[in-house]
Amino acid sequence: MSENDEKKALIQEKYSSLFMITCTFFGAILESLLLYFIKGEFPYEVLAGGLAQLLF
Repeated sequence: MSENDEKKALIQEKYSSLFMITCTFFGAILESLLLYFIKGEFPYEVLAGGLAQLLF
Protein backbone atom coordinates (compact mmCIF):
# COMPACT_ATOMS: atom_id res chain seq x y z
CA MET A 1 0.00 0.00 0.00
CA SER A 2 1.46 3.34 -0.94
CA GLU A 3 1.63 6.36 1.30
CA ASN A 4 -1.08 8.14 -0.71
CA ASP A 5 -3.49 5.23 -0.23
CA GLU A 6 -2.78 5.23 3.50
CA LYS A 7 -3.67 8.94 3.74
CA LYS A 8 -6.96 8.33 1.90
CA ALA A 9 -7.81 5.49 4.28
CA LEU A 10 -7.09 7.68 7.30
CA ILE A 11 -9.34 10.44 5.98
CA GLN A 12 -12.18 7.98 5.41
CA GLU A 13 -11.82 6.53 8.90
CA LYS A 14 -11.65 10.00 10.43
CA TYR A 15 -14.75 11.43 8.81
CA SER A 16 -16.98 8.37 8.43
CA SER A 17 -18.61 8.81 11.85
CA LEU A 18 -19.17 12.52 11.20
CA PHE A 19 -20.78 11.66 7.86
CA MET A 20 -23.14 9.14 9.50
CA ILE A 21 -24.14 11.66 12.20
CA THR A 22 -24.92 14.43 9.70
CA CYS A 23 -26.84 12.07 7.43
CA THR A 24 -28.93 10.87 10.36
CA PHE A 25 -29.68 14.44 11.43
CA PHE A 26 -30.68 15.50 7.92
CA GLY A 27 -32.81 12.36 7.70
CA ALA A 28 -34.61 13.39 10.89
CA ILE A 29 -35.22 16.86 9.47
CA LEU A 30 -36.59 15.46 6.20
CA GLU A 31 -38.76 12.98 8.07
CA SER A 32 -40.22 15.68 10.30
CA LEU A 33 -40.99 17.86 7.27
CA LEU A 34 -42.65 14.93 5.52
CA LEU A 35 -44.79 14.18 8.55
CA TYR A 36 -45.66 17.88 8.80
CA PHE A 37 -47.00 17.88 5.24
CA ILE A 38 -48.90 14.61 5.73
CA LYS A 39 -50.38 15.12 9.20
CA GLY A 40 -50.48 18.90 9.33
CA GLU A 41 -48.67 19.19 12.66
CA PHE A 42 -44.95 19.41 13.26
CA PRO A 43 -43.50 16.37 15.09
CA TYR A 44 -41.11 17.92 17.59
CA GLU A 45 -40.27 14.46 18.98
CA VAL A 46 -38.54 13.45 15.74
CA LEU A 47 -36.55 16.67 15.60
CA ALA A 48 -35.65 16.43 19.30
CA GLY A 49 -34.44 12.86 18.74
CA GLY A 50 -32.26 14.01 15.85
CA LEU A 51 -30.80 16.81 17.95
CA ALA A 52 -30.14 14.42 20.85
CA GLN A 53 -28.37 12.02 18.50
CA LEU A 54 -26.32 14.88 17.12
CA LEU A 55 -25.15 15.89 20.60
CA PHE A 56 -24.33 12.39 21.82
